[in-house]
Amino acid sequence: MPSLSVNSKRGLVILLVAVATIASATITWKVGRDHDQSREADRMRSLGFGVRPTPLWTLDVKRLTDEPGAVLLSAPETLDQTYGFGSVMDSPTHIIAAVARPEQPDLSTGPKVGDVTLVGIDRQNGSVDWRSPVGRVDHCTDRVAATVVGCWTDRRIAFVDTSNGRVLRTEETDFSISYVDIIDGTAFVDGLKDAGKRRTLIFTAAPVGSSVERFRRTIEVRGTDARVAEIRPSSNAFTVSDTVGGVPQYINTAYDLDSGAARFSADGDLRFVGNGMFLADSFARRTKFLLRGDGSRVTTLPGAATNAFASPITTDASFVPTIVGTAVHDPDTGARLWSDPVLEWNTSPQSTTRAVVGSVLVVASPVERALVGLEVRTGRRLWTTPWPNAYFVSDTATDGTHLIVGDNTGMHSVRVSDGRVLWNVRLPTVESTPPGISGTGDGDILVNGLRGNISVWRARKEPVS
Repeated sequence: MPSLSVNSKRGLVILLVAVATIASATITWKVGRDHDQSREADRMRSLGFGVRPTPLWTLDVKRLTDEPGAVLLSAPETLDQTYGFGSVMDSPTHIIAAVARPEQPDLSTGPKVGDVTLVGIDRQNGSVDWRSPVGRVDHCTDRVAATVVGCWTDRRIAFVDTSNGRVLRTEETDFSISYVDIIDGTAFVDGLKDAGKRRTLIFTAAPVGSSVERFRRTIEVRGTDARVAEIRPSSNAFTVSDTVGGVPQYINTAYDLDSGAARFSADGDLRFVGNGMFLADSFARRTKFLLRGDGSRVTTLPGAATNAFASPITTDASFVPTIVGTAVHDPDTGARLWSDPVLEWNTSPQSTTRAVVGSVLVVASPVERALVGLEVRTGRRLWTTPWPNAYFVSDTATDGTHLIVGDNTGMHSVRVSDGRVLWNVRLPTVESTPPGISGTGDGDILVNGLRGNISVWRARKEPVS
């Protein structure tokens, strides 16, 4: 190896010193800048939903993928075809989109699509942080649990870490998957398996990052279709709906989650309500029952309309009651607390109950064409705010003091203590369909509108005095 002259060595030393100096200055500047930004952020506080938020960005679908012809899909469902519009999912770290290229036209529905790619979108500016190919999938989990989403097709599931797009694992199953849910780090999977004339429901549980099953339940079913309807680990229970035809049309059964033992059955809907209770239908008697966790009866609710159970979309309260028909019940004991006709289910395309924030139950009443605030434990009417479009009120979000209300005109902020409307933002709608609204207490608002009208808004801030 040739040696360097004295002058060459001196020049090399000077060059290395210069590079090191520049690098040090760059690092010092970046650290100093980040420190200054952190200090500045510490000196600011969010104004929450009480002040009209600032639009951060609107989704540009073209930035999501470089694949020619790829389109935004309607996540989390119908990921095997496209209808010409799409929606996104929310997660703690990113907005999650699903894109794919149409392949095969289907005149009866929408064009079929090929392999799906999940895209992680930066909440701050709408830029793409990561892309994660997941192959052909039909659905993703309705909610992103912590930072994990599961996407599946008939016999395959992929679990993706939404903080970085890394595929944690993929799994092939020996049964046709009906549904996947992720709760507290556990992936619950259910589906059907045929063996001759026998049909069984398979229900498994495993950590999202491991294929080692915590349990595998095999339940023989009577009907042509069966599924796990609900899972509630806090009640150590799950329910199975078995479509048997005839009268009754289907049977619902509650099972112990840990042991798999059957608890009791109902000849109609059976769903979790309150803290450890069930609401059971008897279609034959057109009666509803509130039941304890073991199936013993708490109370009978004669004449209650079908599908009359209401669960508030948004909650930020220590006391969230059970609402059946027009009556409000204690979530622990099932005792009837109060009743009000404003809660009537059949006046709206969905439950009129929109939120419980603090001690206030907020109702959107199409009959009164108003938003109504009721004291949650007594039913005392606190305020009534005229709302001509109450029939179209859909999603809500809260920061604990204010309620964001979405309807077919846009989104609006209501102060929960007195019902006063603080601001309105008109948003694009399609055929009077309200946009989806979701938010967090620190002020992010995700607007999930049809035909790509997707945007993120942020609460304004002010200096801490």
